Amino acid sequence: MKIGITLSGGGLRGVGHLGVLQALDEMGIKINQIVGVSSGSIMGAMYSQGYAPKETLEILKSAKLLRFVRPKFSRGLLNIEKIEPLLLKYLPHNSFEALKIPLTVAASDIHLGELVYFTQGNLVLPLMASSCIPVMFSPIHYNNRVLVDGGLVNNMPAEPIKDCDFRIGVHCNPIDIEQPIKSTRKVLERTMIMIGHKGMQSQIRQCDVFIEPPALGNYTTFELKKVDEMFDAGYAHTMAMQEEIMGVLASK
Repeated sequence: MKIGITLSGGGLRGVGHLGVLQALDEMGIKINQIVGVSSGSIMGAMYSQGYAPKETLEILKSAKLLRFVRPKFSRGLLNIEKIEPLLLKYLPHNSFEALKIPLTVAASDIHLGELVYFTQGNLVLPLMASSCIPVMFSPIHYNNRVLVDGGLVNNMPAEPIKDCDFRIGVHCNPIDIEQPIKSTRKVLERTMIMIGHKGMQSQIRQCDVFIEPPALGNYTTFELKKVDEMFDAGYAHTMAMQEEIMGVLASK
């Protein structure tokens, strides 16, 4: 049986995907295709490359890669291309074709207002484009398109999962209605989360299993010091779903 998984965007909350993947690994569930948006595309690329989830977490922390997913607010747009050397260090082939698991990366064409999928050729530029949060980063120009965060159009696309018998949707961006909104950063964060929830139900219906760790709502999408807790939140919630996941899988 072939299994596909789609990993949502969510800023630093995307580390929760690693916890989910760790739990699935321990259940013996082999992933045959990955779709990733924004930070989910980076986690997906690392997993597709063959890095274990816990190994990826340590790489992200030691390489300070997460500091680029959590940018400082300043005047003008920031340049996300500073992340390129770090990505190339761990994905040196810079090629979709060289990955061990097929990967689809989703980004938004800001001119046409449509989602664009990348599955071949240059890997790092689509990863940067998919993670390019509007208003904070300058867009990425690639393939005659102007690209930004894929979550702007669809934060958890299930359609690109092809030739798979089982689809898993992972959403790491639950809304916490109790979090106070008292700063520009909080307003931007909540805006992006609300945009990401648009059309979610149609994507969930295309998945056999939907995983959304509620504890991730306790953290902001820019909370750098809590990434270990975010990993644990993804792991614990998925392990708690083990009976459900294995039951649905068996019914297939």
